[in-house]
Amino acid sequence: MSATSMASVPMSGATALHKQEDGAQTVRKEGWLTKWTNYMKGWQRRYFVLEKGMLMYFRSPEERHHTCRGSVIVANTQIENASSNGFSIYAGSRAVFHLRAYTEKDRQEWINALQLAKVGTIRLLTGLDDCNAWSSSDGEDGDGVDDDDDDSLADVSMAMDAPTHPSGSSDRPPQSRELKDKWEKVKVAAGALSYAAGGKQSDNSGVQSAAKSLLSATRELFDVSIKHHKRWKSTMQRMQAKVALCEGDDEDDDEFYDLDMTETPSVSVTGMASLSLEHLEQHTDGADDGVDGTTKSSDGGGSASARGAEEGVAESKVTSIDDGSPAARAARELPDVQTPYDPKVVAFKPRRSIPDRPSKNVSLWGIMKNCIGKDLSRIPMPVNFNEPISLTQRVLEDVRYYDLLYQAVTKDDPAERMAYVATFVLSAFAATFNRTFKPFNPLLGETFEMDRTATLGWRAIAEQVSHHPPRCAFHVESADWIVWQDFSLDSKFRGKYLQMIPTGASHIILKASGDHYSWRKCPTTVHNIIVGKLWLEHHGTFEVKNVKTGHVASIKITPYSIFSSSEARRVAATVRDVTGKAHFELSGMWESHLDMQIAGQEHTKRNIWRDEPRSPNSAKMYNMHAMALQFNEFTPAEAGCCQTDSRFRPDKNLMEITDWDMANRVKHLLEEAQRFRRKQYEQTQTKWSPVWFDLLPDPVDPSRKVFQYNGKYWAEKAKRNEFADVAKSATPIVGIYDVSPVAHKDADAAASAVKAMIVNDHSGYGIRHPLCPGGASSA
Repeated sequence: MSATSMASVPMSGATALHKQEDGAQTVRKEGWLTKWTNYMKGWQRRYFVLEKGMLMYFRSPEERHHTCRGSVIVANTQIENASSNGFSIYAGSRAVFHLRAYTEKDRQEWINALQLAKVGTIRLLTGLDDCNAWSSSDGEDGDGVDDDDDDSLADVSMAMDAPTHPSGSSDRPPQSRELKDKWEKVKVAAGALSYAAGGKQSDNSGVQSAAKSLLSATRELFDVSIKHHKRWKSTMQRMQAKVALCEGDDEDDDEFYDLDMTETPSVSVTGMASLSLEHLEQHTDGADDGVDGTTKSSDGGGSASARGAEEGVAESKVTSIDDGSPAARAARELPDVQTPYDPKVVAFKPRRSIPDRPSKNVSLWGIMKNCIGKDLSRIPMPVNFNEPISLTQRVLEDVRYYDLLYQAVTKDDPAERMAYVATFVLSAFAATFNRTFKPFNPLLGETFEMDRTATLGWRAIAEQVSHHPPRCAFHVESADWIVWQDFSLDSKFRGKYLQMIPTGASHIILKASGDHYSWRKCPTTVHNIIVGKLWLEHHGTFEVKNVKTGHVASIKITPYSIFSSSEARRVAATVRDVTGKAHFELSGMWESHLDMQIAGQEHTKRNIWRDEPRSPNSAKMYNMHAMALQFNEFTPAEAGCCQTDSRFRPDKNLMEITDWDMANRVKHLLEEAQRFRRKQYEQTQTKWSPVWFDLLPDPVDPSRKVFQYNGKYWAEKAKRNEFADVAKSATPIVGIYDVSPVAHKDADAAASAVKAMIVNDHSGYGIRHPLCPGGASSA
């Protein structure tokens, strides 16, 4: 279909039946649907194509000739209706797509087309009960799997088809339903790849998607085989008689069977490792350029369980990451990012708004003139100049566009990975656009956790590690990448403007490739401090370096100047390799969008990032974006968080609910309590130390020391109530929100501080702080 004809396609194109050369009919349908992406981006418009038993989606019709954003083989799915013209597509127990049509008629047409395609695909693949389905009818390897794999496939197929009853005569191990289901999925995916490869189509998106689905299905089979291999081996060692393994949860779903101790399971992990993980990647890499990138990216971005299984079984032939690489070190030092499944976490919908900011304007000059002759360190700045979040929360806005890192790990070219990482670094600036209110200065030891493992695939912890000078460290981890920073800055007041120069270190590690990126942020200037409307800009030059490959992204941001014709906020960046050769160029505006092109080739320019629009009411909510609006909310994922978490901070919470007068009084008490603790340290000659971060040599520049995550936080949180019970906790935690030593100075404010700690509890678990009535969290 041409671009012209595609443009004429309505919101939901008509369903068509196409007759193949062999007389079989396949369903084809295409059109626009809205797709649920995540809680950050919500529903997004995507172009879907149903063709040859596969549902694929793209960001635009033009993309279908070169980039498939995702796909699913409809033979493996279940389709369910949902509200608001919606429907969901499931593969097993996992939701693949949540979709909405524009009308009820469109929804019904899509559901009918999917059901027809499912039936047709199943009929087409009915004959795939033996290993001949892996090869094309003329004997050639049309699907990219060589003949050497047939023996392994036949062995596994025979094992899967062994009798289930203990009395059945077979020299194969008893049947496992979970293992057989995975095997059937591999067979269907293999048939779909063969079918797509044999089709006459102008692009390779179908082959690319089918190859990716086959590789994914093979890995799932590999993972399950490892699990069953361990169970069989453990059972034979422990038991001397027949034993029944009962049916467990969704991840451990075995049928009852008896195991004859005289038999040895013939489905070995070694055989499964050689099944396709090596050979399939080998052949699909060379099939065509479209399959190459997808196949390798699947390997790099595999699940944590798959990688852990591969590393933990001695018999496996899968090669693990080099022990000397940064990725291997990170994998050893970091805890597993998997968290227990909690349906409340997955189903929770975070808030999209906070109370509007009251119209209370305070003159900065009016405050400064009353401070003449006073100790400035003891004068609390009113909350009128703040936004209701702490700096420990605001620093995590740097990972708002985490999806750029997920895209980076899928790229084979290190220069292209650098382009995506540089875009990720620049995207952090967008959160500051039109944000002229300052975050609360964190108390010493203040922390903030954000656990989005179940929904977004990452989790983060931040801690204020120093008060003089102010210094905040944070660490974000996923199964595929790590982002960590030691954030500090120098500030210079120039009368009309305030300039802030970041001095801390920033790092990113991509685990699959072992790439380690390092950079320091450019300066930020806040204009019109005394008179006029406040506005800020980022400007200057800086570099993002890949210390493994030597690639560098040189970035320049144009500052505002009345003497220059250059457009302010304009970004220009070039990605070069170690020899200085330019590979990619980035251009755009730091607050709105960035485009990428091959160096010197204007016709290759395409958009790589665009800032998500903020709420129409955001101006009344401190111009905060969706992620920032969620920071103070206790969700089910934050049940059991540390008592020093910023969500508990009472002055900030009171400000959010617009009680500014009491917020100022509580803020003063918190600062007084912090000075009281500092005096205690001086009197006892003790020194406060960060709990979750240690001062260690920078891995890129060992001559300087930076705060790095010590790996303890999530292990402590797993103990649930240990955070709240300081006496039992092995990790000493200071009660930074305890104002009792200075409560006599303002008893009403002290009482309000205790009540304000949990005003944003929407978790459903009844969050409690040790200082609140009822004590520790009941989670």
